[in-house]
Amino acid sequence: MNESEKQKRADARKKRKRRQMFIGRMIIVILLFIILGLCAFLGKDMLEKKKLRDIVRITKTFYGGWSDALYKKYAELFDLDAEKTPAQLSQGMRIKLNLAIALSHGAKLLILDEPTSGLDPVSREELLEIFQYLAGEGVAILFSTHITSDLDKCADAITYIRKGKLKFTGPMDLYIRQCRAQGIGTNLEEIMVHFEKEALHEEFDA
Repeated sequence: MNESEKQKRADARKKRKRRQMFIGRMIIVILLFIILGLCAFLGKDMLEKKKLRDIVRITKTFYGGWSDALYKKYAELFDLDAEKTPAQLSQGMRIKLNLAIALSHGAKLLILDEPTSGLDPVSREELLEIFQYLAGEGVAILFSTHITSDLDKCADAITYIRKGKLKFTGPMDLYIRQCRAQGIGTNLEEIMVHFEKEALHEEFDA
């Protein structure tokens, strides 16, 4: 067999392997769509009635890096009762459950959308303390919020977007120092109020 034939066979093997990988990925995608469809059809009502221990037992099968020891650690830390159902949990406790599940398979980055929105002051304060604890454990947390006091209490860095445009991204204390030097405000809440009022005036003047 000459070199040209060897190369052709090698190329053919590579093509078969790529095709097999593509088919495998498509099967996974189709299965995910089927699972999501079933969840949408059966979904929320069914899960609401399942005990936490059953939800966790099912969920952990999706993660090769799942650690029962980690889940136990965070379940105890967050005071999660395995015998309760999601329907019996407050909004704050539901967030804690989601955090415990995410952290139990080794997540080092949490991306959360307005996690403290709608929580009572005590639950919000407790959740912010949890964020600070997790940051100390080496977990990075990226979350969106309109509650500036939350950022004052636990944020290291912020990204400020106004009217779809990036106004600042970087260390929060640097941003506050810059705004203070311009006489805009002395804390994040004053600064945000200043800019929102400015935007409102611009709309009236337009």
